[in-house]
Parts: sequence; structure tokens; C-alpha cells
Amino acid sequence: MKEVHKPLIVSIFGNILLAILKVFVGFLYSSLALISDGIHSLSDVVTSIVGYLGVKISSKPADRTHPFGHSRFESLFAFFIGIALFLVAYEIGRDALERIFVGYTIEVNSLMLAIVVLSIISKEAMTQYSLRTGKKLNNQILIADAYHHRSDVLSSVAVLIGLFFQRLGFSYGDALAG
Repeated sequence: MKEVHKPLIVSIFGNILLAILKVFVGFLYSSLALISDGIHSLSDVVTSIVGYLGVKISSKPADRTHPFGHSRFESLFAFFIGIALFLVAYEIGRDALERIFVGYTIEVNSLMLAIVVLSIISKEAMTQYSLRTGKKLNNQILIADAYHHRSDVLSSVAVLIGLFFQRLGFSYGDALAG
């Protein structure tokens, strides 16, 4: 397996695992923030697959129909990752506002907080791995994927803060974190 593929494979399988954990625990304890974060992790699987395909296509050598090679596809796929990141951010913001107006409250426990902390640590590790490899190989797709992971870290930090405030009695903590 090429070095450029490894961070994307780690991202795909890491995000599948995180999505399953967050959605399962979110449904188990009715946490909209965890469910939302889990669905966000599922969308990350899609963007990492797009990134993987982009790397595969852009690394093809020149041929009759593409005499200068396929390297420009790398920028196109990096652009699609950026668009996906924007759409996910929009959906999360829209859902959060909707949940605030509904006023749904939950009971936060240590398992929920532990899952979010695990997610933050895992996503930061994915960020560092993708960024280091992307810079080393000068690969825009890996660098874009790394910054996507970083936005996920920040999103999960917001979930952690929201759940923490919910646990302290602030009734909109889960909704705000969603």
C-alpha cells in the first residue's frame, strides 16, 4: 500500500468506529449531541473515501486522453472535501438551533463524556498523521483531510462542553452542543 493511502485508510476505519460508538451511546442515552456527532463521523467516512479515490485517480500516469497526467484531479477532490465540510457545518448549526427551540433535556453520564474524549484524542491523532504525511508528500487531499479532522476535534470539544454543562444542570447544553 502506498504511503499516501495509509492516512486515508486510517481515517475511514477510525471514523466508522467512532460513528458506531457515538451513535450507539447517543441513542442509548438520548443525547442529540452524540447522535449528531456520530452522524458527522459517518459523513467523514464519505469524505475520506472521496479523498482516497482522488489520490488513486490523481496518481495515474499520463495517457492518451490525459497527456499531462491526472494530477489536477487532486485539487478537484480537495475542493469537494472542502464543500462537504461546509455542508456538514451548516447542517450541524441548523440542527443545533432547532434543538434549542424544542428544549430537550437529558441526563449526562461518564460513559458519554468518555466517548467524546476518546473521539477528540482519536481525531487529533488522525489530524497529525494526515497533516504530517500530506506535507511530506505535498498532497493537497491529505492536507485537506487533516484540516477536516481538526474541525471534527473542535466539533467534539463543543459536544464535550455542552454535555459537561448539561451535567451541571444547564438544560440546553446537549442541544447547544448538537
